[in-house]
Amino acid sequence: MVVQSLRSWYPRRAPPSWYDAVVVTEREPSGTRDAAEPVSRIYQLGLAASAATDLEEPVTAILRVILDATGAAGAAIVRVDEARGEAILRWSLTAAGGILGAGGRAPLAGTLAGRAVAAGRAVTAAARDHWPFPARIALAAAAPLAIGARGLGALVLAAPAPAEARLMERLERLAGPVALALQNVLVLEDGRHRVTQLAMLGRVSHIITSTVDLETLLQRTVDCIREQLGYEVVAIGLVDPKRERVVLRAVSAAQPITAAIGHSQALGEGVTGECARTGRSRLVPDVRDCENYVAVTPRARSEMCCALKVGDRVIGALDVESDTPGSLDGQDLMVLEAIAEHIAQAVQNAQALRDVARVREELAAMLIHDLRTPITVVVAALDLMRGSDRNLPAVRQAQSACEEMLVLIGGILDLQKLEAGAFKVHPRLGAPGDLAHGVLRRLGVVAATRRVSLEAAVDDATPGAPLDADLIARVLENLVVNALKFTPAGGCVTVEVAPQDAPGAGRELPGGGPAVRFTVRDTGPGIPPEHRERIFDKFAVVEARRAGARHSTGLGLAFCRQAVEAHGGVIWVDPAARSGSVFHLLLPAGRPRPAPRARRRPR
Repeated sequence: MVVQSLRSWYPRRAPPSWYDAVVVTEREPSGTRDAAEPVSRIYQLGLAASAATDLEEPVTAILRVILDATGAAGAAIVRVDEARGEAILRWSLTAAGGILGAGGRAPLAGTLAGRAVAAGRAVTAAARDHWPFPARIALAAAAPLAIGARGLGALVLAAPAPAEARLMERLERLAGPVALALQNVLVLEDGRHRVTQLAMLGRVSHIITSTVDLETLLQRTVDCIREQLGYEVVAIGLVDPKRERVVLRAVSAAQPITAAIGHSQALGEGVTGECARTGRSRLVPDVRDCENYVAVTPRARSEMCCALKVGDRVIGALDVESDTPGSLDGQDLMVLEAIAEHIAQAVQNAQALRDVARVREELAAMLIHDLRTPITVVVAALDLMRGSDRNLPAVRQAQSACEEMLVLIGGILDLQKLEAGAFKVHPRLGAPGDLAHGVLRRLGVVAATRRVSLEAAVDDATPGAPLDADLIARVLENLVVNALKFTPAGGCVTVEVAPQDAPGAGRELPGGGPAVRFTVRDTGPGIPPEHRERIFDKFAVVEARRAGARHSTGLGLAFCRQAVEAHGGVIWVDPAARSGSVFHLLLPAGRPRPAPRARRRPR
């Protein structure tokens, strides 16, 4: 026995991680070694393919051995599609190290490979049957590759000069071991593909549990399937029951396609429409034989589609297309059906959550709107009761609570309109200082009830600003009410108005230009650094610095951010505040600009 490294067989091509594998070969008698060595190499290369990370490497190594043994100018392994009558170039190598275009096709009957397969033996031909080699070759030979009754294709050689007898002799001797090695490579290739398919189930499960946003979920899923399994096109369509159509919601393609997001086709139209209508999976080995095929890319040759079902109800379809006829089989379909089950459940969950959120918001809007009227009546009644000194403390407390509730209700209603993009801002040039003084007058009763001093500091150099006075007044009211809520008795809340260039601004408008700065300061416990960004989120809860103090910012600050951004401004918490909380609000100054539409913030 001789221990031999694959490096000595194929030193120019295979990477060290693969050809450093050690193989054991029988030592042939010296008289037969030259004839038997290529056969032994091919056998061993086929067996060692299991250690290769890329299965192209062992096949290329086998072709190199064939070229060295036969003196041919080129060698190619051709797969045969008898159903379509096509020969398909799978692997190739020339003596100079070149590679022909893999995936090339030719009519089977017109190729030497087809003649060899049909005859069941090696055949030769002149240059007119040169495919897949250039026409300038002098001689071509081909031998069928088969294991028992299973045909694998054909081995085709090109000779630079006529040497038919020698070429045929060596070709026939090498065809058997090449078929065995090729079978091993194909089995490994198929096994690795199956392992990848099964791993896909885990990846898809992770994706669909990582987000509840439907569009993100669908796009991540199709991208993952295509990238991992190498399909030409992967798409998901959802059924629109009112229109009786399947609407494309996510697609991932290796090449440009004719269908864009939003494209729809009738139930029953095309393989996808048929699958969505019947609820049954469909496998099309060759789309050229399918009368109901709807093309989305010229390269597609095979297609399979699985229904997305929740119980007996079809909600959509998962569609896959490949650029190779017959490349999709029952195993692929089984894996795709398992993935489709995961996707269908995730789509149902995402749609249910979205519907619940919509109903909740509509209900909240209705209740809040209905609350506004009785509270306004209570405020008017309290104004009539203030004439009695005996009732004054209780009246002030009731008025304070009503004022806070009106600020909250107004903010919630406006927030919903801003998020929906239905709120129009109407800026008019006005005095920011007057706006601040008006807010403080309205909230004076709240400050007095809480025994907190409420003050204004307006810089005389403050320019006019184009503001929607009602909207910005509600922003200031929310900030002041929050400050009063968190400031202990005896404390102070201050509203400052100054030009942008006054000390302490720290930021600029997103679009640049002159600005007015509003600042609301309090002497409360302050906001911990880790909460300074998230307090502007809806329903945020903040732990105050003092132990045991826990406050919900609810929807007030979320409304403030939306309203400020609708003006082209910016709002933030001062990170340098040494005590209490300091909110800054920067808004454009100068002449009124065209009223911007409120920006819709993603949920």
